[in-house]
Amino acid sequence: MMTSRELVYKTLSFQNYDRVPRQLWYLPWAKDHYPDQFAKIREDFPDDIITVDYNGMKSTEGSQIREVYSSGDPYEVGTYVDYWNCRFTNFHRGVIGEVKEPLITGENWEHKEGIRIPEECLKIDKDRVNFFCQSTDKFVLAGD
Repeated sequence: MMTSRELVYKTLSFQNYDRVPRQLWYLPWAKDHYPDQFAKIREDFPDDIITVDYNGMKSTEGSQIREVYSSGDPYEVGTYVDYWNCRFTNFHRGVIGEVKEPLITGENWEHKEGIRIPEECLKIDKDRVNFFCQSTDKFVLAGD
């Protein structure tokens, strides 16, 4: 039996004949409205591909980025501002909102001053990320 990581590598090199690697992309809405069915799907079809949770992997300087540069909750009704300074309007709990006011409005990028590049996102503890990747046999993608 192949590990999840081996399964993904074999698939990417067209040498996998067992099954397709799995990764369930879901929104909180599904979990909120169908918790039993959601749990059963997760149990019967576990992910082969996972992501690093960078919230716990940020360096000291980068660890406060969400608290300092974002506001709101991306999955709750209301307004959410991400750390790029992008504003999302959400009318339904459990799904991510829509961008109603784009940061760049001109075709020639003449209104680019509203963009804030979140350089803090790049300041992660690489040793912790590497440890996480080595501690699992899953195929690991970068998160945020």
